[in-house]
Amino acid sequence: MWKLMLSFARPSGSYVGAVSPFATELASKGLIKPGHSRAFRLRTGSCSCTRADFSTAASSTALGGAHAQPFARASATGLTSGQAKARPGRSPNAAPDWLFRQGNKAPAAPDPARQKSSNVVNIQGAAAPEAGLCAKPEHLQAKQANAARGLADTQAKHSVNSNNSTAQQRAAPSPQDADAERRQLSLSGSASTSAHTPAQQASPITHATVNPHQSPMAQQMHSNGPGSLSHSGATVTSRQPSSHLPGSSDAASEPSQYAHKEVQFDVAASRKQGGNAIRDLLETQKITLQEYAPGQKPKTRCPRCHGGSQHEDSLAVNISVDSLSAAWKCHRATCGWEGGIDQKAVLPKSKKTAVNKVEKPQTGNFRPLTPEFLAYFASRGISERTLRRNQVAQESTWMPGQPAGDAIAFPYLRNGEVVNVKYRTLNKCFRQVKGAEKILYGLDDVVGQDTIIIVEGEMDKLALEEAGFMNVVSVPDGAPAKVKEGAVPAPDADTKYSYLWNCRAVLDQATRVLMATDNDPPGHALAEELARRLGRERCYRVHWELPQPELVDGEEEGLSEQALIEACVRKDANEVLMKNGPDGLRLCIDQAEPLPIRGLFRFSDFEQDMWSLYNLEFGEQMGKSTGWQSLDEVYRVVPGELTIITGVPNSGKSEWIDALMVNLADQFGWRFGLCSMEKKVTDHARQLMEKHLRKPFFDGGYAGSTPRMTGDDLGEGIAWVDDRFFPIRYEDEALPSVDWVLNVAKAAVLRYGIRGLLVDPYNELDHQRPSHMSETEYVSQMLTKIKRFAQHHDVHVWFVAHPRQLRDWKGQPPTMYDISGSAHFINKADNGLVIHRNRDPQAGPMNEVQIFVRKVRNKAAGTIGESCC
Repeated sequence: MWKLMLSFARPSGSYVGAVSPFATELASKGLIKPGHSRAFRLRTGSCSCTRADFSTAASSTALGGAHAQPFARASATGLTSGQAKARPGRSPNAAPDWLFRQGNKAPAAPDPARQKSSNVVNIQGAAAPEAGLCAKPEHLQAKQANAARGLADTQAKHSVNSNNSTAQQRAAPSPQDADAERRQLSLSGSASTSAHTPAQQASPITHATVNPHQSPMAQQMHSNGPGSLSHSGATVTSRQPSSHLPGSSDAASEPSQYAHKEVQFDVAASRKQGGNAIRDLLETQKITLQEYAPGQKPKTRCPRCHGGSQHEDSLAVNISVDSLSAAWKCHRATCGWEGGIDQKAVLPKSKKTAVNKVEKPQTGNFRPLTPEFLAYFASRGISERTLRRNQVAQESTWMPGQPAGDAIAFPYLRNGEVVNVKYRTLNKCFRQVKGAEKILYGLDDVVGQDTIIIVEGEMDKLALEEAGFMNVVSVPDGAPAKVKEGAVPAPDADTKYSYLWNCRAVLDQATRVLMATDNDPPGHALAEELARRLGRERCYRVHWELPQPELVDGEEEGLSEQALIEACVRKDANEVLMKNGPDGLRLCIDQAEPLPIRGLFRFSDFEQDMWSLYNLEFGEQMGKSTGWQSLDEVYRVVPGELTIITGVPNSGKSEWIDALMVNLADQFGWRFGLCSMEKKVTDHARQLMEKHLRKPFFDGGYAGSTPRMTGDDLGEGIAWVDDRFFPIRYEDEALPSVDWVLNVAKAAVLRYGIRGLLVDPYNELDHQRPSHMSETEYVSQMLTKIKRFAQHHDVHVWFVAHPRQLRDWKGQPPTMYDISGSAHFINKADNGLVIHRNRDPQAGPMNEVQIFVRKVRNKAAGTIGESCC
């Protein structure tokens, strides 16, 4: 199988050799389009495809365009249309006999009118093309009809043979009847097939791509080595959530996006050979993935060539839809390593984890539930039908601290075999079989599912089944009191959550895991612990909260806080079922939210900020006025941005920035951090007070006829500058680094609430860089740090950088690319300004400062142009 899959792991254009005979045969029978035969081109050499038997009874909608996953599913199992597979491990001889003792009646025959429309051909003839699908030519339809009739004849013969039983045998309830009802429950759809669109019915099962974050389970397996699984194999039956389960609405409704999906492959048959999870098999080849769900994986590092000198991710890996095999190929020309592996592979002894001897539960004393227990479940909204499907029984057994009597028995099954049993009394006393293996309750119901719902108790699992959700499992041991600090333990030491490691072969296949644990602190802690092991990137949280009731006509006020909690907040799934019914459960499940990942957001997380931006609530979205009307047309100050300023010496850069900061402080009350290493603190304070009071500090030629500030003016100026500006000075003799400046500026944000930061100039900072790093790389990393600081703290940063020595300079303004060091000064800046003063009397006034705006990233706050101040 993996040899065929290998062709899917190659990118477009890399196929070698001719179209395989098998693909030609499929095309001739109308099962694939001729243009799609490229998907079956095989590489010459050892990777060749042998012909596989495939029935023409499969409809065109079942294979679609012969994509990799539907074809791999069909060819791996040999399933043909009309064939039904049994539930894992549920052979006729293995059906539990305690379900039909003491006069229990066999379930009624399934109602065909309530069965979901299938995209598989009917045994009476070839399926007609559904609406929206292209009809095949008549001669191809005739071929399919003949093949379907042949299949019907074969099944009719088996039917005749099976009907040669005695009347007594026909009258007696049989395990096959129980299994038939269970399959019918799983397959039954909505009341009207019109609730499903043709596209929904015809589309093949696909698996979504998971965010590329490696879960602790994957990390642990890579560091500690894989464990071994000992699962027996069986076939998974197709199941769909039914809107006609007891307690649900009769009205047809759209199926939940998280509902149980149809699966039509032999998931566990090969596990009888070795029982190895696909991650364990890949680990033997030193291939580690971010996740192990079926489908094409993002490229990873090749363990043979290690990505070459560039350390590129060049290894393409494809996991089959049943997670039983995988194929890979390295796309580096000098490597080209390719291969595959399947469940028949045997792990090296050094890679296997010792398996402790486990106890096998005894089910010989199981009895059908008495009316007392059935009444208890009915009071919790659980029907007898659901209990029978999940093989819930009762047994006279010892319970800790309880008098002798009967207890409810929840069997934990894997591939149809009971591996553990949890006992429960009506007064909530619990125990499990000592020494038995810990697994998830309902494990067989989630095999092959891309969405799995995890709850905190067996009652919650049964409650969700009443709402039509079959793809549900429950943890066996309840919830912890709080999240345990520290890293996730190694698999052999993670005893509290050993059931996750024991079931990882099934859990790895899921692309979405819904945490539907209880709505209390232990339930929240359990959800967090599960997410740490399964990977937050695929985990969603279910909140057991219902919408607030609408006000009734005449009511002026809503419910009180306590009444609102009682009306909307629930503890768990079973309570929602009891108080709000199946519709309430479906609503909660459909509103599951992805668990937050640090650093990963959605735009909806900022919806309120976008409305504030639209309504100009903060008054800063369009930028703050500079105080010069002519300059506001091309440049405005926006919090969170970085402005790079340059200009030749004595152009007035520092004076202009001081004037800008004084305007912002006077108009908007802004505060600033001043890392100005070229000025003394007293001189800088003098210059700021002169601009604020508009009076000179001294008498002298620079003051002209304007009188100097008085003592009262000086006192007012000192108080004002002390409240608005905060010098940042390095008290040692060495030069400060950018990291030091940003750390002090962060403290100024938290303590004084500064909105602006001045770093003047760049060459007064310590720029020691590693020997292997170029100046361009250093400048890039430095400016990235400054921009992150500005954005995170909503602070505007002005960064002054001098131009390099200009040759043949004739008084013209420099450009941003003339800054000494790197072009990143202009590339990474939000705004780029050139401050220039005219030095030619004949060219214009020499006391006027020209502002050239050379870059503006935020077009709502400025544009490229120039102005005079």
